[in-house]
Amino acid sequence: MIEDGDALHVFAGGRHQRLVPVDPLASAGVGEDTEDRLCAPMPGKVIAVHTSTGQRVTRGQALMVIEAMKMEHAIVAPHDGVVEEVHYQVGDQVGEGATLIALGDPDADPDKGSGSAASARTEPAAGRH
Repeated sequence: MIEDGDALHVFAGGRHQRLVPVDPLASAGVGEDTEDRLCAPMPGKVIAVHTSTGQRVTRGQALMVIEAMKMEHAIVAPHDGVVEEVHYQVGDQVGEGATLIALGDPDADPDKGSGSAASARTEPAAGRH
């Protein structure tokens, strides 16, 4: 076995197999049409929030942690961006598929914010279910 970056090369019985591990929960709920919305992979409780509105984040950065089925699930940024809105806080219960965090364009000015982020600041209960 040889490690090569994210890949693992396995040699056995005169054969070679290249394996690349994939964490299905790392991008759970994130699809082509929702890559700027980070969604809960399953019902659970928010136990940590590591970001705030206006913060610049990088791909792979842990933004929130959900506890579900006695396991912790890290919600990570699928790409570089700016946090437009954090919909839930520590202690909140979330349903499967609930939008947890909205990301915006990394080149946008975080001080100006978008309409959704501005409304989140004036209505703290907005987005809670």
